[in-house]
Amino acid sequence: MGRVSIANMKKNDALSHLILNDLAGRDEYCRIWNVLDGAPGEMKGLLILRIVEEGKMLSKDSAVISGILSEMALRRHKLYDYTESFHNNYVVFFIRYSVIDIFIDTLIELCEEKRADYYIGIGSPFNDVSYFSIIYSEALDAIGRSNAKYRVNSFRKDIFTPKRLLNGTGDRFWISICQELIEALDQKDFSRFPEILPRLFEKVNQMDHNTAFNICIEMLRTILEHFGLDTYEDYQIKYRFDLFCNEDNLYIAFRTTFIDNLLRIFALLNSVQDNGGRQAVRKSKNIVESHYSDPNLSLLDIANALGVSYNYLSSCFKQYANSSFVDYLTSVRMNQAVKMLGQGDHKVAEIAQAVGYNSSGYFITVFKKKYNLSPNDYKKRMR
Repeated sequence: MGRVSIANMKKNDALSHLILNDLAGRDEYCRIWNVLDGAPGEMKGLLILRIVEEGKMLSKDSAVISGILSEMALRRHKLYDYTESFHNNYVVFFIRYSVIDIFIDTLIELCEEKRADYYIGIGSPFNDVSYFSIIYSEALDAIGRSNAKYRVNSFRKDIFTPKRLLNGTGDRFWISICQELIEALDQKDFSRFPEILPRLFEKVNQMDHNTAFNICIEMLRTILEHFGLDTYEDYQIKYRFDLFCNEDNLYIAFRTTFIDNLLRIFALLNSVQDNGGRQAVRKSKNIVESHYSDPNLSLLDIANALGVSYNYLSSCFKQYANSSFVDYLTSVRMNQAVKMLGQGDHKVAEIAQAVGYNSSGYFITVFKKKYNLSPNDYKKRMR
């Protein structure tokens, strides 16, 4: 790519230079970052789109991609600005991470309107140009792991997953296995168990009895909590250790107990219509209630944490919550903002930050849209 004066550089050219990593020194990277409006402290997102037709990636000149990008441009005001560039037939988007769910939903809507076979990869949120190459690699890795079920994939994993499975082991193996089991149960696909369980018990057999017992029980409890069965009166974990008087047979007891409980969970989920989707929404709402102050909270992160696809969780929200995830998150944040307006003498900037907005200006815009009043005017009316 030819050298261009950074002062006169367009945003998409600046993004292309970052992707190609052809800049000379830290100073040029910082100046490029300023061209892209990389405001200090504001988290940015990098998203890669791949469109496939008959097994081949479409180029930027294809009618499908041109049509999608033209429609995106018409909705730029809704997406709060973004920058796009092309690299190896990928479309690369540089956006504010705070609007990533709106951006993804818009992309999915346009791709499905065009009946395009799409895949989307997202890197971790970042606010320093030094991490650009790493984040770009993450997004490429994420899109490489996308498939027909997980069309939207992220590098971020286990954001809200219970960490107690790691206690005493220091090994993420257990979380990975637990997520695989949850996914198999959620899809009601019992045929996956014979592939997953041998890996689990091979590891269990290498542990001392107490640790093996705790791991098996905590995994079962995590699975029960995921499906909302931890308080289900018709389900309690069954213990069968009394059948094995010989200590050498305890590992057989662990395996028998674990499989017995999985079978019972599987049978119960099969008998409860729509349980998986409803419980996914319930779990998502719980996460929102406790993490709404995180400006980077997104449906994508929650889907990863619950072990389900973005598309599936998004459709569950619309079906069972009668709203989109973005609308629900905004509603929770606005309700909290109203509470703060009625309690004490908080400044608008303080409230904005407390409810998950890095920008007080954007917070005021969202507040006005919902209540037809600015936060200060709303507070005056409360008196």
